[in-house]
Amino acid sequence: MRQCLVETRHRLEREALSAPVRLVHAGHQTLARHIEEAERGRVGAIMFNLGYLPGGDHSVVTRPETTRQALDAGTEALRPGGVITVVAYTGHEGGDEEADAVEAWASALPQAQFRALSYRFPNWSNDPPRLFAVEKRDA
Repeated sequence: MRQCLVETRHRLEREALSAPVRLVHAGHQTLARHIEEAERGRVGAIMFNLGYLPGGDHSVVTRPETTRQALDAGTEALRPGGVITVVAYTGHEGGDEEADAVEAWASALPQAQFRALSYRFPNWSNDPPRLFAVEKRDA
């Protein structure tokens, strides 16, 4: 898994991204531990890519319970106007259940505080990914 961090760092360098980025090698359920107190409520974007690492060990997958922990931590970290995106790949055992759990989570967010979007590819075959986006509204 460390290789994906190396590849990500190289890609960020190639793209000359100027925004601050911190890459962490840990389960996404530990997100809250990696956000410093001063950063809480100030994060502009959080991206989740669920399922397994392409080209990696397909037995290592994200799970609904850990994903829910990460998503909850993400909403706490976001600043007003900040966005969480989630791409849920369903082509593995438990993938549909995880995507359904993300949809249930997004559906339960209070409308006064968040805008939630669910996007599907209805004409795709072979387990198309599902996209979710959640924006934290201004207080």
